[in-house]
Amino acid sequence: DNRGRGRKGDDPDYASGDDSDGDVSVDDDQSVALRRINPSGKPPEAGIIVKVYVENFMCHKKMSVDLCSNINFINGQNGSGKSAVLAAIQICLGAGAARTNRAKSLQTLINHNGKATHAKIRVKLLNKGSDAFQHDTYGDYVTVERIIDRGGGGGYKLLDYQDKVRSKKKADLDAMLDLFNIQVENPVAVLDQEESKKFLMGKQEDKYAFFCKATELERIDRQYISTLDHVEDLEIQRGAMMKSLRPQAEVVQKLKGEWDECQKLDKIESKITKCRIHAAWALVNDQESADAAVMHKRDRIQEEHAKLEEKLRKHEENPPSEEAAQADDEKLKQLTDEANKAKEYKDELERELKQKKKPQQRLMTDVSQLKKELKRTEKNLKASKANLQEARDAFLNKKGSNESEKAKIVEKQKELEEAIEANEDKHKKYAKKLDEVVESYEAKTEDMEELEEGAKRLYGQMKDKEGLIKELNSQGGSTNLAVFGSKAPLLVKLVQRAMEKGAFKGQVYGPVGALLKMKAGKEKWAKLVEVAIQPLALSTFILDNEADMMVMKRLRKETQCRTHELPLLYMSPGPRYDVRALNVQGIETALSVLDVKKDIIFNFLCDNQRAERKGLAPSKSVSEDKLITMQNGKRVSQVDECYFAPSGDHWQLKNGNLSIRSNTRPLVSNIGKDTDAALKEARDEHKELEDEHRAKRTEIGTLKKTIAEEKKLWNQYNKSAKSLASDIQEQKEELRGLAEELEENAEDDEEEDNTELLKEVEEDEEKVSELKKEIEEKEAKIDEEAPEVEKLESKHEEEEVRNQKITAEIDEIIARIEEGASLRQNWKEKLEKGKRKLASMAVDLTAAEEEVNKLQSNVDSMIKVAKTLLWKEERLLKKKKRRMRAIQGHKKGDGSDDDDDDDDGHD
Repeated sequence: DNRGRGRKGDDPDYASGDDSDGDVSVDDDQSVALRRINPSGKPPEAGIIVKVYVENFMCHKKMSVDLCSNINFINGQNGSGKSAVLAAIQICLGAGAARTNRAKSLQTLINHNGKATHAKIRVKLLNKGSDAFQHDTYGDYVTVERIIDRGGGGGYKLLDYQDKVRSKKKADLDAMLDLFNIQVENPVAVLDQEESKKFLMGKQEDKYAFFCKATELERIDRQYISTLDHVEDLEIQRGAMMKSLRPQAEVVQKLKGEWDECQKLDKIESKITKCRIHAAWALVNDQESADAAVMHKRDRIQEEHAKLEEKLRKHEENPPSEEAAQADDEKLKQLTDEANKAKEYKDELERELKQKKKPQQRLMTDVSQLKKELKRTEKNLKASKANLQEARDAFLNKKGSNESEKAKIVEKQKELEEAIEANEDKHKKYAKKLDEVVESYEAKTEDMEELEEGAKRLYGQMKDKEGLIKELNSQGGSTNLAVFGSKAPLLVKLVQRAMEKGAFKGQVYGPVGALLKMKAGKEKWAKLVEVAIQPLALSTFILDNEADMMVMKRLRKETQCRTHELPLLYMSPGPRYDVRALNVQGIETALSVLDVKKDIIFNFLCDNQRAERKGLAPSKSVSEDKLITMQNGKRVSQVDECYFAPSGDHWQLKNGNLSIRSNTRPLVSNIGKDTDAALKEARDEHKELEDEHRAKRTEIGTLKKTIAEEKKLWNQYNKSAKSLASDIQEQKEELRGLAEELEENAEDDEEEDNTELLKEVEEDEEKVSELKKEIEEKEAKIDEEAPEVEKLESKHEEEEVRNQKITAEIDEIIARIEEGASLRQNWKEKLEKGKRKLASMAVDLTAAEEEVNKLQSNVDSMIKVAKTLLWKEERLLKKKKRRMRAIQGHKKGDGSDDDDDDDDGHD
């Protein structure tokens, strides 16, 4: 029943119906008559239930019921959920599960048909008019929400008119229900079927309990008992407080005695005041002394500041001359152009020489092939002649000595054949020697080309070392940067200047190798460390702010670095990694022997180089014995790879497979090396390269002489071979004439048939003749080309000498330019250093002035304090004298009180 719901003490009863047989209603007309209700025609304002919403509650999955402002009737069949609406109102407004007479616990009220894990109930109340509950917070409507969780959780929420959560406290709900006089536990307010049975058919004690609940006597009785308990507690507290006051009374008596004693301290206080005055003036004196010292310091800084200004003015008026530098620049440009032209001409000569040598080399190859073919043909000719001679010897034995003339012809043929064979043997020897000379000439020519390439390479290395020596000479300080890249010193200077101008937002670290040092006692591992850590990593520059990468790339471009020279890397700053140490005696890691001050460099070595996983050992056997073990039939190690002395080779262990790799780089130790040591090492290496280059040039000169001598031998053997070939040809012609004569004179009956053998010999001889002729033609062509090739080689050597001379002049001018640039840079650095020192002195001078002013202010304050203390002491003495006169006058009884000396106006 929502009729006339109002504030506490003036609310009508509430009635609701829910009966399994139909409906149940409670109408307490007497209660309505006794309470004040709204006048006729005035709508209800506060405490009226507007809407009930349930979700997964009892038999309802989701249901919403809108109620009117007066009487509401709910009807329906049994089990349709009428009682669930009333139970939802009770449970939502704070009643327990047992009060609904539908369940013993809240969890059993959750709908069990689905898989719901909780139930939700909302009851919306009207909240208008003067009796509204916290209207500023909740507005015209208050919604109470209660969640019932299957796990036992849940709670209350109070929502405003916009369904925003305003409170989750049960106390706020109780306060609102008390204001609206809503009693969900009162059986008269909510009379369900079970309570009706107790009221109509229950025992006397049940009816009495119903009466106590309905009239709130039960609640009042509980409050009365609670009040009595509270009163008893207050009495106990009062007794305890009275007991605790007794020691305080004794303390008061004691303090009174002490107060009397304190009255005797006036004289002591007077002395203390005088001491304070003396101390204040002493402080004034000390402060004045300090002020004088600071003023003296300020005067000295002013004097030094003026001297430095004058010195800087003179330094700035006398800068290094630029004329010599401009002249050197012009000369350098001229020589560079000349060197480029000379190089182009030299390259053109090399191409032309190479082009000229190609046909000569092809001819030499052809000659070599023809000589091999000639050798095979001569071997066949020799065999054919042997067969022919054997046939002739058989013929002579058969014919006897009857035909002397024929025998003479045969004998002469034999002599000619022997002469031809002897000449051919000589020709073979000359051909063999010629082949040896040609092979030696070709081999020595190839050796000379290799030596010239080696000399060029050594010359380039010498120039690199000279550049390094110049960098080291021009570099100040003890840190050697050039060993990590020839452009490293210049890049570091550019970074420092950009830092001074504020171009970087973060810090720049690099090169990494310059920030590393060997730990004390670990110097013997220096060379192995530089093999384990890649040279590219040692020359890396690291930035801790990604925005600085563009600035760094621009500076790197200004130094004209190559693609992989002085690489850049961004790393976000962070704490130093916690790295587990390798506890193996005699074995170190690349990280454990290095002294790394910067955390970001330490982390870079771990991330980029895995330095904590690279072992260092005195030998291969020691490394394998101490680091590699067997587990489950598989080799395992405490490190990923290990570098060992003496040559820096290392092994790797992956998936139980051990592989060993040789080191091809020379062992050096640049980490922590000073400039003097690096300069000495660079000079020693330059001298070694220079000696090796000189030896190469000497060897090239000797080889050229040998090649020239072999070329002469080649010509001599070639001429001798040609002469012998001509003699052999003439002898063969004569032999052919004798054969024809012998054939004409031969008798018909005993004619010798050597036609096939002679034909075979003649074919072989003809082929030998053709091959020799072809060889002579090709060798003649080689001889024809030789002068022109030699002429080009001579021009190439002259151009090489000219290039070296121009390069030497360029190096000399570059050295002068660098020396002038170094002088100008030193002048600028001194000027900047002086300006910075001047600025620093100006700051010191300003600070000294401020300190003088501060000290002077302190002196004035201390003088004021001292004068104030003195004035207060005099005033206190006057008051004491006046008080003493008043006491004396009171003792005499004249009641006089002299106030002439009162000067309270100064208080």
